[in-house]
Amino acid sequence: MAKSRNVISVPRPPADAFNRHRPVSELLWTQVEHLAAIAKTRIDAERRAIRTEGDASAFIQKITAALHPEGKKKRARSPKGAVKNPPRSSKG
Repeated sequence: MAKSRNVISVPRPPADAFNRHRPVSELLWTQVEHLAAIAKTRIDAERRAIRTEGDASAFIQKITAALHPEGKKKRARSPKGAVKNPPRSSKG
């Protein structure tokens, strides 16, 4: 299969995009609320204490790690050019 020549360049976010001490935004608060609802644990006091982006980041990281423990494992990357699934032969 030919590789696509369409490449979309995504710029790095500016250095001030994340400020650990900035008050939490509605978007982050909504994400916290959704994660809290999904986790269904008794974390109301911790959730209500979130006031900054840093607090939200730590909370989201904690809940995500609990929901996806396999994410901590480093995934082995295949060498460049390696074929993950060899093509099947139509002859059989």
